[in-house]
Amino acid sequence: MSDDAKTNVSNVVTSIKDCADVGMYTFSKMSPQLAAFVGVGLFVKNIIVSTAADPNGEVLKKLGDLKVDLKRNIAVPAQVMCQFWSDCTGSDDQKTRQDRVQVFKETYAKHSPLELGETLMQLLSNEVTNFLKQAMSADTLMAEKTFTNCRNMIEAVFAQLWMLESFASGLVHDRDTYRPNKIYEQYERFEEVVKKWEIEYQVGSSFWPDKVRQFVEGIQDNNEEKTSEEKAQMIKEGLDKMMTNDLFYIVVCRSAYRCLLAADPADQTIASLDRKYCNVYIFRSKKGRTASDAEMKKFSEDMKKKFENVYRHRTEQNNRNAEWMLDWQVRNWRGEMENCAFMLTVRSKEYVAVRSTHTDIRERGPGDWMDGQYHAGNIFSAGETFRVVVGFQ
Repeated sequence: MSDDAKTNVSNVVTSIKDCADVGMYTFSKMSPQLAAFVGVGLFVKNIIVSTAADPNGEVLKKLGDLKVDLKRNIAVPAQVMCQFWSDCTGSDDQKTRQDRVQVFKETYAKHSPLELGETLMQLLSNEVTNFLKQAMSADTLMAEKTFTNCRNMIEAVFAQLWMLESFASGLVHDRDTYRPNKIYEQYERFEEVVKKWEIEYQVGSSFWPDKVRQFVEGIQDNNEEKTSEEKAQMIKEGLDKMMTNDLFYIVVCRSAYRCLLAADPADQTIASLDRKYCNVYIFRSKKGRTASDAEMKKFSEDMKKKFENVYRHRTEQNNRNAEWMLDWQVRNWRGEMENCAFMLTVRSKEYVAVRSTHTDIRERGPGDWMDGQYHAGNIFSAGETFRVVVGFQ
C-alpha cells in the first residue's frame, strides 16, 4: 500500500470521525474527501485480491474502529450498510473479508443509497410524510431549534448516503462517481426547498394565536405561586424560541379591571385574563424589527409627550366617579400616535411586569413603555402612578 493510499484512508477516517465527534455527518466536512472515500472502496477491493498478510494493520484498525462511530441516528438501511462497510476492513482474514464484502454488496444492491435518497426526497415533498413539518406542527411554539435539528438530521442522512455511494464507487463501480454526484444533487435540491420552508415559517402565522394562547394559559395555570415578573420572564423565554421575524411585548399584571387596552388591528393582540389571579397581554409587532431607528425614536418621543402627565378629561371634572382615565380616551390616544397598533395603560405600576422578545434587536421592545402620573383633580392635585406600553405596528 503506497503512502498516498495510506494518506487517503487516513483522511477519510479523520473526516468521518470529526463528524461523528459532533454526532452529525455533514457535507461541509465530507464532500472535499470524495476521492478519499472512493479510495477506501478501491483499497478494500485491492487487498482482497492481494496477499492475506497485511502490513498496514494500524490503518485497517483505524477503519475498524469506525463501527461504533457510525451508529448514529440515521435511516436504518444506511446504518446497516455502514456496519457492513466497517466490517469489510475489520478482519485480517482474507476469507472473512471476502464474505463481508459480499454481504455489503448484497445489502447495497437491495438498499441502494441513491434510491434511498430519492425516497427521502419524495417523503419530504408530501406534507403528511415530511417529518420536519410534522415536528414543527407538533411543537407548541414552533421553535427555531426544532426546525434546525430536523434540518441537520436530514442533511446528515444525505451525507451518510453520499458517503456509502462514494465507498461503493471504488468497491463496486470501478471508481465511477456518477451515483455519489447524483446524491449531492439531491442534497442541493433539499437545500433549496428547506430555505423556502425557513422563510415561510419566519413570515408565517401558523403559531398565532392558538399556539401562543395555549402556551400562555399553561404558564398562568401552572405557576400560580410565581410573581408577575417571573411569569413574564417565562413567557418571554418561550416566545424568544419561536421561528418568526415578529417581535412581542409581554405584559403581566394582577388586576385586569385596572387595565385599558386599545389595539388596532385587534388580531395582533392576545389577552388572557383572570386565570389564577393573573392577566397576560401579548402584542405581536410585525414591523418593529424592520422599522428605522428614526421611526422608533419618534414613536418613543410621541409616547413621552402624551403620557408624562395625564389629567382627567374636562368633561369629567365634576364627576366624582371619574377617578381614572376613560376607555375612549385611550382609543383616541392610540389613534393619534403614528404607527401605534397597541396601547395598554395599567393603573398602578405595582405587580406589573413588562418583557419583550429579542432585546438584542430592540432593547426596549417593539415600541416603548413608561410610568406616568394621572391627575384626577386639577393640575395641582397629587398624581397616581400608572404604566403604559405602546407597540409599533
